[in-house]
Amino acid sequence: MNWARLELLTRTYRELGLPPDRAASRAQVAYAAILGLLHLAQTDPDAPHSAVLAAEATAIFLPS
Repeated sequence: MNWARLELLTRTYRELGLPPDRAASRAQVAYAAILGLLHLAQTDPDAPHSAVLAAEATAIFLPS
């Protein structure tokens, strides 16, 4: 696990107004999803392009 990335995500969720515990757990789920999507993009030739996966992850984990 990359702690700097996890901290960045946690800080981002805090800045979006989530309480500390919720921000930390949301950051862990988001980071796990990002790693999973990266793995999918690298190992599945039929997976959508990584930019499409990144856009979907952003839509799910960062409220607009």
